Amino acid sequence: MSPSKALRLALARAAEKDFGIGLEVRSVAQRKLLHEELAEYLNPSSLMAILEGADGEPGALSVDIQLLAGFVEHQTLGRVFPMPSEGREPTRVDAALIAPLIDDAIVCFRNLLEEEQAPKWLQAYEFGAMTAGPRTLALALTSHEFYFFELEIALEGGAKVGRLQLGFPDHMPIEEHEAEGEPNQPASVEFQHGVLQASTELDAVLVRLKMPITKLQSLAVGQSLTFPEKVLKDTVLETTGREEVARVQFGQINGMRAVRLRGIASTPLQGAENEFIAENASQAPEEALEELLAAETALDAVLPPIEEPVVSIDPLEENLDDLDLDDLLDIGAGDVGDPMALAETPLAGTGV
Repeated sequence: MSPSKALRLALARAAEKDFGIGLEVRSVAQRKLLHEELAEYLNPSSLMAILEGADGEPGALSVDIQLLAGFVEHQTLGRVFPMPSEGREPTRVDAALIAPLIDDAIVCFRNLLEEEQAPKWLQAYEFGAMTAGPRTLALALTSHEFYFFELEIALEGGAKVGRLQLGFPDHMPIEEHEAEGEPNQPASVEFQHGVLQASTELDAVLVRLKMPITKLQSLAVGQSLTFPEKVLKDTVLETTGREEVARVQFGQINGMRAVRLRGIASTPLQGAENEFIAENASQAPEEALEELLAAETALDAVLPPIEEPVVSIDPLEENLDDLDLDDLLDIGAGDVGDPMALAETPLAGTGV
């Protein structure tokens, strides 16, 4: 039995068991999606929830408002009304109402496939936490690829028609086989397996630019920055703590960003002081002075001016003890200039 046929039968049986309602799956579309493509196929107005997997890999669930309205009407009024439901935000009451149906449908789905050759990616799942939208749901998922099912469902002969979407991660659990007479694997092996399955995050740094603070403040959206030509061939992989891991070549494969390993980084400088020295050792004194003056100018623009106190000095009371009379005696007539020329020069601003 194919997964599509098994899913049709499982939903119909679960609806009859939990609600006593007639459910017909009119169509099933099955495709394999990448993680980044999943959010594009989910309906933003639907109820969305995480499918908690028994092996730790979560799945995705989306139920549109027409199906929710049909189940609510059947539970509260005893029938499904043949008219479209007005749009509204899904609630936790809707989630609690639909959860038993989803859980029973997935159990029946697995049982039907296990009678023959069940795919290894199909694990035990149950209704988990409700999410706010497609983006929030996508952030909660960890698998790289998903088996995505989109079903068009009719309730009570077509009184309400809506869509249900299921996303199962393409995750192959590791089967542990224990031979007769052999002890279980030591804890160190299990720990090693857990470490190898852990995810990590590395940043590909193309280039780091230095500029005065005044130029940094003037950057605007759409402005272009000039990078050296070799940045794609000499990209640095760093940890979140800015520790260099390797030198790589930046590019793409099948439309996805990728890097090619060129060499492992050498041992970095230890300590914040050494890191500061390494960053500033190659900086020219002129560049450092330019950045310092730019920072000073920027601070002067935002800080209030400092008012200096005005001190009046009486010329008669001025202290003349520090005046060197010998320096005055050394002044010659040539140093004074022509006194008549000074007398004939008009004073600025007086018109004399």
